[in-house]
Amino acid sequence: MKLLPDSNLFPSGREHYKDWAGLNAGSMAAVLAELARSEDHLFVILAPNSSRAQQLTDSLSFYLAGSDTPVMLFPDWETLPYDLFSPHQDITSRRIRALHRLPTTNHGVLVVPARTLMHRLPPVSYLQGNTLLLEVGQSLDIDNWRMQLESAGYRHADNVYEHGEYAVRGAILDIFPMG
Repeated sequence: MKLLPDSNLFPSGREHYKDWAGLNAGSMAAVLAELARSEDHLFVILAPNSSRAQQLTDSLSFYLAGSDTPVMLFPDWETLPYDLFSPHQDITSRRIRALHRLPTTNHGVLVVPARTLMHRLPPVSYLQGNTLLLEVGQSLDIDNWRMQLESAGYRHADNVYEHGEYAVRGAILDIFPMG
């Protein structure tokens, strides 16, 4: 189902795309959703700031609900380069989740705040090599997993409350994943 009919604003064929600078936020999201649905590759959409990126992601998710076109947000750190505190753990988790999905995503939309493009990213091989994947019913060697978690930067804790923590209580392994 097409959201928008063929028109001067959105004609059939890639060579006819127009400048859509005059569209309001809701209309822009509808046009971008139709474009993403009609093409078979990943679109990267730059937003001027983090709040606009989140609004655009929410709107695109609405327009693309029920379709096979995924919408991902790659959030900004929301810290300044010389801040003495780390980014919020939820932001780190969302970034890791997006970076993990990105190499296997051939179709969809990635929304990125413009400032985020200035930051360096780890190589794909590093991220894929340090990913911990678990399956329901999988048997674990607790000592081996402890070493793997420690080498991946997880902190041992008595009780798990934050991202990046793990706890071992007998045969139970509690993990609060970063992604």
